[in-house]
Amino acid sequence: MDFNNISPIDSRYQEEAKPLHDYFTEEANIRYMLGVELALLCEHCKRHEIRQPVSIKVKAQDVYEEEQKTHHQVKALVNLIQKQVPDQAKPFVHLGVTSSDICDTAIRMAIYDAMQDVILPKLQSLENALVTKMLKYRHTEQIGRTHGQYAIPMTMGWWWAGYVSRIGRAIRKIDASIPRAGQMSGAVGTYSALSYIYPDPVEFSKSVLHRLQMAKAEYSSQIIPADSMVRFLSEVNICFGVLANLADDIRNLQRSEIGEVREVFTDKQVGSSTMPQKRNPWNCEHVKSLWKEYMPRYITFNMDLISEHQRDLTNSASSRFIPEYLTGFYLAVSRACDIVEGLQVNEDKMAERTQTGTAEKAYILLALSGTYDAHEAVRRLTIIAEKNNVDFETALMQSDWWERVRDRWYDIPADPTQKIIDGLADKYKKDY
Repeated sequence: MDFNNISPIDSRYQEEAKPLHDYFTEEANIRYMLGVELALLCEHCKRHEIRQPVSIKVKAQDVYEEEQKTHHQVKALVNLIQKQVPDQAKPFVHLGVTSSDICDTAIRMAIYDAMQDVILPKLQSLENALVTKMLKYRHTEQIGRTHGQYAIPMTMGWWWAGYVSRIGRAIRKIDASIPRAGQMSGAVGTYSALSYIYPDPVEFSKSVLHRLQMAKAEYSSQIIPADSMVRFLSEVNICFGVLANLADDIRNLQRSEIGEVREVFTDKQVGSSTMPQKRNPWNCEHVKSLWKEYMPRYITFNMDLISEHQRDLTNSASSRFIPEYLTGFYLAVSRACDIVEGLQVNEDKMAERTQTGTAEKAYILLALSGTYDAHEAVRRLTIIAEKNNVDFETALMQSDWWERVRDRWYDIPADPTQKIIDGLADKYKKDY
């Protein structure tokens, strides 16, 4: 671990973020930019019957050293490539394009690869873990809560089902919105320079991008408009919020006075430096904390929607933080996956609480018996139960209303949520 870094991503979370090093580090960025430059050069060489370069190696350190002279990253990269290609190929390095063609295409390639290879698979692992929990606890009773108060009994599977649905939809929205297009259109996006070289510069651009397995952007003004990237990041940000909600729910269910679930806590783990008995829900808090840090950055990405006329550099710093944002999202997904897979459930404690929450049942059965003010009758009964320090069911049985509901009180109707759970399992488990 390197401790000589400012960002926690590169120190404290370096090991957890390692799966994204091949996509989002500066070394990876230079490698992707090099790949775009070489695709362009090879297409030029093919059309001018020049021997295509076989192996070009450029490291980030080399580019940074050259950039001390050029004060321009892409030009530094171009200079280094030209030193390694045959003389006939040298004039065709970077010919007909501009820096934005290289940078915009490279970052979209890196993001697409990272999403497909690392982030989406981890999201799908989380979804699978949620489906597994939903099915395992589909019949396990749990008290439902609204406004932090006991509501009516439900099943724990129904609680998990909410996150199966939300995360499942988020995965598909994210996958569908990942930017998959690059560009080779030159200054102000008009293909002007390439039109001096080829009769159909748009077709040439498509050929270069085909080498990179990328589509051509519908329009570029020297830059690819930020709309597609911001739309993608919006879907990621929504999913990030759902993760924070999941972490918050699990964290609250671990409260001492609730204790329905518990994170894995190892034998040597310490919860507090002064209170030895503590077993803090720190993993859930970590997910929530990552969301607090990265969610506001989406506002900045929205600001990149504005570029003066065809091009300015007001996104030059902000857009560099997109990979870090996606890395923070990945860290939250990874941690959430570990939480869900290892979560311990106290079924006995949940069963105790489902004895409450029967007031709605009494209200419905009283109404069906012809009691026009059933809601008010039950409301008054809840107050009596509280004053007498008994549970609601006892208060009901001691009241005059009991005779109206007793014949149906112990009937157990079919649970309609089970069909919905089956449908969610069929829909979201077939990816695995």
